[in-house]
Amino acid sequence: MTVSNVSDEIYIRQFMAGYGHLLFEPELKGKIESFLRSFSQGLDALISGLLTELRTVTESDAATIYVVDKNMLRFAYVQNETIANKSGQGDKKGLDGYVGRTIPIEDGSLCGYVAKTKRPILIGNARDIDPSMPFRYNDAYDREMGYATISVLTAPIVDDAGELAGVLQLLNHKDENGTPEPYKDWM
Repeated sequence: MTVSNVSDEIYIRQFMAGYGHLLFEPELKGKIESFLRSFSQGLDALISGLLTELRTVTESDAATIYVVDKNMLRFAYVQNETIANKSGQGDKKGLDGYVGRTIPIEDGSLCGYVAKTKRPILIGNARDIDPSMPFRYNDAYDREMGYATISVLTAPIVDDAGELAGVLQLLNHKDENGTPEPYKDWM
């Protein structure tokens, strides 16, 4: 492992001292090994594995990644359990008709606003966003796909230098019965 500076090395030592034992728990060790194997399968497999893990940890029905393309966000990756069950489309790079669609990085849309501010946002009910907010939830995708977004967690994806690389959006955190509910603050 290459460490870029002393503060990174100190952080890694502190992390390993506090959490290193977790790496040997069988379930987590298996997930880490699976994640690392996905590196050899290419970027699509890596992102698919990452989205699967994020959806599992946050108990989300769907996950989408938008990537930065100049001053726009371009729809690039998606997993959507409900749509997969309905249509058999499942997990692939973009759903048919969505790959390449763009959203401006500006106020107005939820993803554009998160990209502009580089701050995550939790929404309990996408259809109840206060009109005074500088963004709204665009339900055009929902209408086209027959999907019903309720709760939303939208977060910026930034590189080591703090530059925006994309936006991650998780949809419909599910309770123990599979019913959408608001995301928890820790998520």
